[in-house]
Order: sequence, then C-alpha cells, then structure tokens
Amino acid sequence: MFSQVFVAIISYLSTVATAATVSSSPAQTILGIGGSGAWWPHDLYRFPEATRQNLSNLLFSQEGLGLSSYRWNVGAGGVGVSNPVRAPETFYIGAGTYNWSADPQGVYFLREASKRGVQDLTMFANSAPAPLTSGKTSCGSNFVSGSGNAYGTFLADVVEHFRNEGININFISPMNEPDSDFGPVPCGQEGMKVASTQRAEVVNSLWNSLNQKGLANSVGILADESSSLSLATNEYKDWLLQVVDKEICCSLGNADGSGRGWSGGYDPTIKNALMFSGLVFQSLVVAGESHYDFWTLVSNGIGCSPLNNPSCIANPNSNGWTDGVIYYDDEYATNRNYQLYITKHFWTYKHFGNFVKPGSQRRAITGSGANNNMLAVSTSSKYYVLAMNPTNSASTLSLTFPENVCAVASYRTSTSEDFARLNGATRSGSSWSLPLNAMSLTTFEFNRGAC
Repeated sequence: MFSQVFVAIISYLSTVATAATVSSSPAQTILGIGGSGAWWPHDLYRFPEATRQNLSNLLFSQEGLGLSSYRWNVGAGGVGVSNPVRAPETFYIGAGTYNWSADPQGVYFLREASKRGVQDLTMFANSAPAPLTSGKTSCGSNFVSGSGNAYGTFLADVVEHFRNEGININFISPMNEPDSDFGPVPCGQEGMKVASTQRAEVVNSLWNSLNQKGLANSVGILADESSSLSLATNEYKDWLLQVVDKEICCSLGNADGSGRGWSGGYDPTIKNALMFSGLVFQSLVVAGESHYDFWTLVSNGIGCSPLNNPSCIANPNSNGWTDGVIYYDDEYATNRNYQLYITKHFWTYKHFGNFVKPGSQRRAITGSGANNNMLAVSTSSKYYVLAMNPTNSASTLSLTFPENVCAVASYRTSTSEDFARLNGATRSGSSWSLPLNAMSLTTFEFNRGAC
C-alpha cells in the first residue's frame, strides 16, 4: 500500500502546473513558414514521378508540412563547381538572351510549390551568372563594381518570366551569403563575394530593374542574407545604417536552451527535433520575426546506408548531417532506392507549417507559466497554441484567453507520436488546462467564441 501511495505522489510531483494568459493585442503578423530548395532538386528530379509528387505533397500540402514559403535557388551555371548537385544551370546566355529550358530540376519543384498555393516564393542567388563575375566563374569570384545594372536586369527578367507563367515569385535574395566566394576553384558550391561597400549597388540596381518592369511594389528584396549575424553586424555600418542598433541575437543549442554551439552529425530523434523547434520559437517569440525558413528541407546526409542497415535511419550518427526534415539515399543512382525517410523534425516542423499561417497574428503569452517555448496565433475564427516541453517531466499549462473560446482538438509530436490528433484542452473555471507531455511539442486548437 505504501509503495502504491509513494508512486502516486512521485507521479503527481512530476507534473508541474503553471499559469499564463494570452494577450488581447497582436504582437506581430505572420508572413510565412518555409524552407529551401537547394540543392536536393538536382537528385529528386531523377526519382520516379510518383515519388516527386509525394515529396511535393509532403512539403507543400496541408496534409504534409503545409509550408507557406519556398526558396528556389536560381543558378549561376556551375562554372568552377566540382559538385554537380550544387551547380544549377543558368538561364543566362547574354544580356537579354536566355535559355528558359535550363534548370528543369529546380523549376519542377518551384512549379509544384506554386500549384499547391505556397504564398511566398523567394528566388535566391548564390552568385551572378559566371560571365558577370570577376573570374568568369560561378564560385571563387567577386561581384564586379559597375555590373549591378546587368545583374539586376537578369534577376528581374527571370522573375518577370515566371510571373508571366503564373508563378508569382514575390521575393528576391540577390546575394545569399555574400561574405564568401566558396573558393578556390574547384569549389563545393556556387558563391560570389560581395564586399560590404558593394552591396548597396546590388540592391539599388535590382530595385531599379524591378521598378522599370512595374514590379517594385509586387516583388520584395531580401537585402541581407549574410552567413552569420556576427559577420553582418560588423558590416552594416558600410551599407545598411538603419539597422545598426536593431540587433537581436539568438543561438542554437539543446532543446532546453543549454549547450549552445555548433555541432554536426545526423539525428532523427525527438531531442534534435525539439532543439530545432526551439530555434523557431526563438525567431518568432524572442526576435519577433514574422517569417522563418529552414535550410534545407530535404537532404542526402544520412551518414549510413539504409539498404545495408535499415535500422540506421532511426538512430543518430556522427557521419551525416542534420540539415533536412526528409532524407533520401545518397546511393540512389546505383541501388535504385527511391525511398523517402521522414524524421521527427518533419513532424515538429509540421506544427508550425500547418498552424502558423500568413496573416495570422501572434499573441504574447505572459504570466508565471509563460516561456519562450510557446506561442499563440489567432485567425478570424481560431486560436492555435503551440507549446513545447523539452524536459523529462510532464507539466500542465493553465491558460486564460482574452475572450470566450472553445477547445477543438490537440496535436502532439513526441518520442512515440507523430502529429497525433488527440482530445482538446479541458476547461477549468475561467481557464483551460493544457497537458504538456515530457519531450513533446503540442498544438492546441480553439474556436473563437463560446462552446
């Protein structure tokens, strides 16, 4: 009898109850949740059509991640790049002359994203076309001062071409990671170094080209995509003075916020998935960003052979990379393994893709039980509360809303669950009780209005 009571007490003590309140005022309007199409389209385009369609649904449909943003890499031709996967073809032949049949791999998935209604389509460039760079290569070269008009015209022409096709690219990143040329030749990927004093020319020239086509109000420019914030903040004084004193830094570490730093290896487990979910929470809640894109969605960096060792796909290893949410066999061309492998990171990212939609408004959560691993978003008819518990102990959040709401359902990803649909929160007086299992991410759905 004593042992039963003791166990019950321990169980009770391990479930911590905390209280918080959802704000009545919006903190920010969400623009999108997405990811990058570099460089996996080169390989996945060679997969059977049924697999390509399945992948497109996994990424872009609400039954999958439900992404509202997609980044397409416009190629520079791959001149000097040793890895063909990272050397997308370029449309550029010469000034005003283009080969629109180039890069069928990247264009295929760009079209699939557009077909499925992805709202934000970003075209990003790692380098200008080789003929426009200092070394006439797609890597190991620099931006040439005075070539901004030619480069801006190229980018604007490409966007205009696809918008005329009905693919409404609405953002351009003209210099992705401009601090490195990724040289020397032969390089592992495309890259063009753009000195901080040259960057204003790139941005202004692109805007002028868009404006001449009547696109300046329809297509935005992502002016700064430096490799790291530490590099960017040292360079802003040279070209982007408006943001010099607007820095908010976030870092990557364990799911509970400890152990921040860089690491490699492949990890398909819930621990890694929650760590990256923490980064999304940091971006939206701490930094107040309205948009989040993950690099790179699909990866071949498993670090093991899933055909030779089927169990390896479910276990961490130090040989691979944690740079995707979906994986494929690096040896597919020889072993014909066209299987797609889903990690826990896919299921946790689905919470953000499915529920944090463009136009929804983030509401601050305050109180003793609030932390940076939870957020609430509202639409005209719904509230969604995403809450992560990265600890080994279950807890309960007592949440109060600024208006009447009615619980609908909850969705949980944990060690044993993949976006499992469960019962909704339960009412407790004027508040709602939200159970947060250990090592889990849960989304609670509410209708606005009384039950």
